[in-house]
Amino acid sequence: MKAKNEPCPHSRQLFSTSLLNSQENSEDIEGLVENIIHNAQIEVQRQNERSSKRGHDSLLDDTVSEPDSNKKHRVNGLIDAINQFQRSLVETTEEEIVHSHETERNENTAGSVDSDNHKNEISIQDDYRVTFQDIDRLPKLKNETFENKALLHKKLVSNDSSVQTNDSLVYLGSKFCHCLVSFKLNELHPSLDAELLDCAVQEVLHFNNVHIWALRLNFRELLESKFPAKQFRPKVMAECFMAYVAALKIETGSDYNLLTLLTQWILKLASEKIYKLRVENLVDRSAKDSLHKLMGPMRYATAFNGSKFISKCLNNKGEVLGHGSGYNKTDSELRSAMHALSSTACQKK
Repeated sequence: MKAKNEPCPHSRQLFSTSLLNSQENSEDIEGLVENIIHNAQIEVQRQNERSSKRGHDSLLDDTVSEPDSNKKHRVNGLIDAINQFQRSLVETTEEEIVHSHETERNENTAGSVDSDNHKNEISIQDDYRVTFQDIDRLPKLKNETFENKALLHKKLVSNDSSVQTNDSLVYLGSKFCHCLVSFKLNELHPSLDAELLDCAVQEVLHFNNVHIWALRLNFRELLESKFPAKQFRPKVMAECFMAYVAALKIETGSDYNLLTLLTQWILKLASEKIYKLRVENLVDRSAKDSLHKLMGPMRYATAFNGSKFISKCLNNKGEVLGHGSGYNKTDSELRSAMHALSSTACQKK
């Protein structure tokens, strides 16, 4: 037989279900308890009203119908369970309090470490920002091993095939700069076709220009610190510089802000050549073929004066029809053919 104050199974199940739905939050549980007590009191009041209508003096009368008696036991059991739970809320052990404090301290420590890491990342980015904003300073690679690889040109290692040189980085740096300058020139000269646009980019990124940028940034001193007994030809220094640019691009990773700064830095270096470029002076790659169709077979006399190639375009009689110069033999001869095409003799034809 049930004890007088023992809650019925239905009351226990109702209370347990409500407790689980509280998501184990102390504030939610206290609110749940108050709500259950309030509902229980309302239920008791309703039972009293129903009992009085049937002429009973109290809920404990033996003549109460079976359904009402069951409801009374459920309500009383629910109230007992609530009172017991309220007492358990107060009986928090010291061990639980200590555990709670330790958990909080661990979370604060982890948050402090994350904060320090975030500060370090910001510091690294700030280092890059300061460097890239100054056009007269060479950005410093963080990884010294990577820096050494970027400077290891095949001409500086006595053609030792066992040494991994910077060929791939030279290629990547050249393509990266080619892409940036191409978009900038297309923005300034949208009417250029693909062939002329490529010629314009090659003009801007010619190794003599890149060599000048490297000297301005004291890149020679960096090379000399790695190879103190070596001589650095302009083309070798220019290719090492392109490899260094590729290393910077790789080290910045996918960080959008750092990549933007690197892009702006490169375009600042090239800006003088980009904005001074005369489109009408670009090399016409079909000039030789056009001249041959118009005037017949031609021959070209080319010489190097130490900085540029100088060419003469001559007909089969040995008459000079045009002059040209360029940073390489091909461009020099093409320019002499262009000059011949624009001459009076060709125009008369």
